[in-house]
Amino acid sequence: MVKRLCILISFLIFFLGVRLTSAEIAQVYAPKEIQILDFILVSSNQNEEILTKTFKLKVENKNQEPLYNLKMTLIHSSDQAIIEEGEVYLGTINPGQIIISDDEFSYSIDTNKIKMKPQIDLH
Repeated sequence: MVKRLCILISFLIFFLGVRLTSAEIAQVYAPKEIQILDFILVSSNQNEEILTKTFKLKVENKNQEPLYNLKMTLIHSSDQAIIEEGEVYLGTINPGQIIISDDEFSYSIDTNKIKMKPQIDLH
């Protein structure tokens, strides 16, 4: 069984460095079986006006059953930032197990637009 998780991520949270808060906000959109513990910063790169940060997910299986072939799909709705490699495969997670994804996702923002108010759609 493949489970998908759609997480709406606001670029302001990541680029202000509030990782714990971003995990708590993302948890609102997660199924109750999975707890998102953290977004782990892997790298950060500034290229002219584009700031790109790469993250891994740290999650815990709160269910009493194993979760098989778990895949998270991160989505975003804004013209000010983009998610690259938005699918994170987590595989099988046993009850109570905490894992950090092998897969990474990148989030980029045009720093010229950082003062603009983001438009966010909830799905």
